[in-house]
Amino acid sequence: ITSGKRMFAITYAAADPRAGRMLASEIAGVACGAPNRHEVIPGIKRVMGDWFRSYGVAQVPSLQFLVASNSTDENTGRILFCEPPSTVVETGGASVVGAASRPLTPWLKLLTPRRAESLSLRSTVLRLSYLTYLARKFEPHTVGEETEMIVLSNRGSFTYIDRRELRQAESIGEKVDTLLLDMARQ
Repeated sequence: ITSGKRMFAITYAAADPRAGRMLASEIAGVACGAPNRHEVIPGIKRVMGDWFRSYGVAQVPSLQFLVASNSTDENTGRILFCEPPSTVVETGGASVVGAASRPLTPWLKLLTPRRAESLSLRSTVLRLSYLTYLARKFEPHTVGEETEMIVLSNRGSFTYIDRRELRQAESIGEKVDTLLLDMARQ
């Protein structure tokens, strides 16, 4: 989704996928319509709050979003973790949403390069694919069938990873897991 000199990528984990898709669309609209970077967070909070209150006394489905953005003016990117009714927090790097976030959060350090070091796109995709494998291993009933992967560089550029390549990379996960366990035993 683009808005002038900013680009946004939104993903979500949802107990109700239709509600997630609808609210993601509203978040995208507000993010693209924000006159500047500083108005994005208040706009997202407003949209999520309105959506949350619309349920009244009914059970509100659990939703979590990651909103990644870049700015061609500032040559920077950022990722926002969002959860209705009003949680919007800028993350410090790699992020996971949904039920798989609990077992995967300790592994996110795999995606954080050391100081003055950067990871190649290939290395990043393989590392993310391994985390996807772990998510499916630890939370098989809560991880969606179709996984989307969008890599955001620290300079704000996006790369969408083709699903066929993602499935191919994910198939390596079990081999990596076995190798790591063998190394740990020695």
